[in-house]
Amino acid sequence: MSNEQPKLKTDDRRLIKISVREICQDGSWNQTINNREVRLSHCPDGFIRLSIDNNIIDKPTLRWRVVEQTIPVLQLNNGRRWHQDCRWHWFVVGHTNGKRYKYLYLNVGLEHIGTRIDYELKYLSTHRSKSQRAYAHKLKAIRLGFGGKRRRWEARRERARERYGR
Repeated sequence: MSNEQPKLKTDDRRLIKISVREICQDGSWNQTINNREVRLSHCPDGFIRLSIDNNIIDKPTLRWRVVEQTIPVLQLNNGRRWHQDCRWHWFVVGHTNGKRYKYLYLNVGLEHIGTRIDYELKYLSTHRSKSQRAYAHKLKAIRLGFGGKRRRWEARRERARERYGR
């Protein structure tokens, strides 16, 4: 049996998901966790900084550079226009790989804060990949055996393919 910890998902209850957009629009994000005041502030120098109980923690790993990207299309498909506050996307730049992220994740125990990659989070997936679908198809064919059930299933599948052009 391995000692590996299970991979966390992006909706794990032990993590608080914090929107970079919310921090940049409001100027800060505040919350009391374990009787400690946690604050993420968007500073004028273009960084988001962490402070706990009004003490700014200025470690390089606990501040994130903010990148602002304008939304290129100002007019929506229905003829309306973007609201003045919604014309930009804000991202933080990850420390390890330099990629842009829309969310920061804070551990409820205040042990760690970082991006999705810092926690090695996995997205939830409700869809199967092509190889998983092919494998599931083979398993179902084996389960149905060689009799009439399998032939009826394959005929139904072929009719559906012809009907929907797949």
